[in-house]
Amino acid sequence: HEVLPGIRREHPTVEFVVVGTAPSEPVERLARREGIRVTGYVEDPAAYLARAKVVVAPMRYGTGIQNKVLEGMAVGRPVVTTPLGLTGIDAEPGEHLVVADGARETVEAVSDLLVDPSRRRELGTAAGRLVRERYTWDAVGHRLNEVVRGVLVADGTETANGERRAQ
Repeated sequence: HEVLPGIRREHPTVEFVVVGTAPSEPVERLARREGIRVTGYVEDPAAYLARAKVVVAPMRYGTGIQNKVLEGMAVGRPVVTTPLGLTGIDAEPGEHLVVADGARETVEAVSDLLVDPSRRRELGTAAGRLVRERYTWDAVGHRLNEVVRGVLVADGTETANGERRAQ
């Protein structure tokens, strides 16, 4: 209600696509407005993210890691989110994504990215690299193994090179 009209003033052809299973009635009603499409369930949400020039994740509530933000980053798209959207994600604002606090900042951030393809590429590339390095199952599993190994070494169960000590 606040952000899209501001963006469409400068970029009248912009379309806001809401992708997600079982949208609520208020979200479904958004589709009646010009420039908004609500898909409901889609087989491959990543395909929609990959086509986006900018992924906007205006998180206003929630806890833990914001998977919507990571999903946008994973497909190499520039992401604009709120400070809450950064929760649990070890990303640098301005390097991996853009953090905007409030409607005016969000309009400015999205509009700036829409007119700057090289900045979109730069953010998207850095975001995708960060996700591959830190947030894939393999990367998380490796870090978890390192933590467990550290605990085992600290309590004397294992040596630093991974050998088990006799009990």
